[in-house]
Amino acid sequence: MFWSIIGHWSIPSLFIPALFGTLISFHPARSQWQSQPSTRSPQTPYAPFDPLTAAIIRLAAQIAYPLAIVQPNIERIDVIGFRWRVLNASVGLAFAFAEAIASAAIFLTKDKRSTAKMGPETEAEEVG
Repeated sequence: MFWSIIGHWSIPSLFIPALFGTLISFHPARSQWQSQPSTRSPQTPYAPFDPLTAAIIRLAAQIAYPLAIVQPNIERIDVIGFRWRVLNASVGLAFAFAEAIASAAIFLTKDKRSTAKMGPETEAEEVG
């Protein structure tokens, strides 16, 4: 019974968000690196896991996971209840949004600085 409860908790809380957080990325630097792998510098750290995607998927999974179907077989499988699961996933999503906004601002300022350093003549050469 213990492992069944842990298994049904870990599917929408860990496994599904980890899968989608690894496969899909909303981060601009990660998306740019995936489209142009040869331009990545060796000093740039790259994490293949996107916490924003994982948090969005975790919230959706907490809402959509069918605990009510599994619940008749095992008594009290939803230990904390629907409201607390959704609140927990929502708070995680809020922190993921805050991190994404902060890192996007840093990424955009670095991108603007590198564009300004290149100058208009090197930009035209790269485009044409």
